[in-house]
This record gives sequence, structure tokens and C-alpha cells, in this order.
Amino acid sequence: MKLSTLEKYFTGTIIEILEGSFSAKLFEFGILPGASFTLIGKAPFNGPVYIKVDDSLIALRKSEADCILVK
Repeated sequence: MKLSTLEKYFTGTIIEILEGSFSAKLFEFGILPGASFTLIGKAPFNGPVYIKVDDSLIALRKSEADCILVK
């Protein structure tokens, strides 16, 4: 399932990151296949998705979150 479709406080593992122009940026933030995360919040009206990976809090655009597959 896609990261953008999850509910608040969901904890899971990143399975795959689909190719996009921002893939390298995600890797720099520690968003890698196999990484554990917690979805902290979602802004209304298709706004950003906020996740915690390790000790980092990261805000992702919905378009970026659509490219991250999780379980």
C-alpha cells in the first residue's frame, strides 16, 4: 500500500520507492527500503504527510508519499 493512504500513527516498514526525480532526496533523508517509520500526521486537503524515520521527522508532499510502498 502507498504511504499516502495510511492513517495517523501507523507504524510499518518501507518496501519500495518507485522511481521519481526526488528518489535521491528520499535516500538522503533515510527513507530507504527496509527502514521502519511511524506516520505522525497528515495535513488536510492533500497536504504534506509527516513521518518519523529513526530520530528524524520528515514532511513529504503527497506526490512523494504516493511513490513510497509500505507494509
